Amino acid sequence: MIRKNLVAAASLLLFVLPFSSAFAQEEEVGRFVGVLDVQGKDAKKLQKDFTALFADSPHILYNQEDLINLAANHGGADGFWNDPAMLATVGKAEGIDALLLPEVSYEKKRYTLIVTVFDARLGAMMGQAEQEIGKKAKIDKKDGQAIMDQLRPLIAETGKVIEPVITTVKLKIGSQPIGAEVLRDGVSLGKTPLVIEVDKADGEEMWELVYEGKPAGFVTVNLSQDGTFSHDIPPELLEQIQDEKPRGEPGTGVLLGQGRPIIEVAAGAALTGRSLEIGR
Repeated sequence: MIRKNLVAAASLLLFVLPFSSAFAQEEEVGRFVGVLDVQGKDAKKLQKDFTALFADSPHILYNQEDLINLAANHGGADGFWNDPAMLATVGKAEGIDALLLPEVSYEKKRYTLIVTVFDARLGAMMGQAEQEIGKKAKIDKKDGQAIMDQLRPLIAETGKVIEPVITTVKLKIGSQPIGAEVLRDGVSLGKTPLVIEVDKADGEEMWELVYEGKPAGFVTVNLSQDGTFSHDIPPELLEQIQDEKPRGEPGTGVLLGQGRPIIEVAAGAALTGRSLEIGR
């Protein structure tokens, strides 16, 4: 019986693949393949025959001892492949694409070879190859070809680059002039220039801008992808804000002109060269 723990756990992640007979005509791409020892009746007799099936393939093989040694670098031990999570950890870290679990069954005086294929980087079962090999514990050329015809498309589907699922978008919000507060549903996100990541979503939203405490309009942002958005503060609002600012008057100590302070001098007091140093 196939190694129950791993097959049972990984079957929840079984990939359904649209294989076709056209695969055999495509150029086979090499993979890093871990091959566990054959299990079952007369397994040792079949081990050499099974490994020999890959002699003309472009794949690079790791035997069971190799795999155990690699797993030790990541806290794994003999039998680590029974834990899909640990298999994925080792597969990703060591660049192993596929893992093959071969087992032979013997019923009614006939041998059947069953090979379960896993994507080692995902810890997911890709499928099984099964071939009756007859009354002798030996894989002949015909049966070997039949087994490899089943294994090739399964192995080919392993080790592929998995595109990350993008769940956020990066938005850049600007304004002219800068310094406008950005509000989303009344909640402040910061002031422009603003760079922020938010959850990805379909459609657009209107975010409010507030400049020096006054409503300054809205900027429409697209939440479905990264983007840059800007809004010009209305000139009339800028003029209003400027007009409302207090103006300095002599004797108040408020900065005027180029920023030089007004010097208050008591009536009748004489200015000296030392006193003129003030404000320089």
